[in-house]
Amino acid sequence: DNDDSTHPALPAGTTQRYCLTTMQELPIALKALLGRLGRAPGASSADHPPQVQVLVFFPTTRLTSYYAEAFRMSAGIHVLETHSRMPKQAQENVSEMFWRRGGVLFTSDVSAHRDETTDMSDRGPGATAVVQVGLPSSVRQYHRRVALCRAGGAGYLILCDYEVACCMRELPPELQRDDLEVNRDDLLWEVAAGDVEA
Repeated sequence: DNDDSTHPALPAGTTQRYCLTTMQELPIALKALLGRLGRAPGASSADHPPQVQVLVFFPTTRLTSYYAEAFRMSAGIHVLETHSRMPKQAQENVSEMFWRRGGVLFTSDVSAHRDETTDMSDRGPGATAVVQVGLPSSVRQYHRRVALCRAGGAGYLILCDYEVACCMRELPPELQRDDLEVNRDDLLWEVAAGDVEA
């Protein structure tokens, strides 16, 4: 759907921010953001949804797998992972675990399409935050993803410096810039220097 003339309504109180970084510092910028959002899920039930439920979108399956492995090995952050190369049943199991128990889910554009279009009524109030890494394919796609937030949730768009010129005029006016403090001594700095082909 390439029609950007209308966008899904966002839950009440949803905040929208964007962060600028470089290609090399992208992993540690994402880690800094996840640290701010909180990465330890709380106890959940039908009446008390997970305290932390962060959905992170990547543009490709390869990047999803690469970042999930990097964060598990180098950052010490347990993340769930789902993408189109996984068996369908495995994707469904991971998705159900995320929506029921919370945590951080790294996912690709293709496998995430189901979450964008499926009725969310059986998945609680929605994510506490949605993070889009890199440019989405359209403004409408961005809105559809942020709409997965619960009321009072937050949408974040992380852009590399070279992407800014391509999209600043198309960014929703309600997006506010948010500067992240990154730790350049972080172990993920070595991961950031690796070559990843999309």
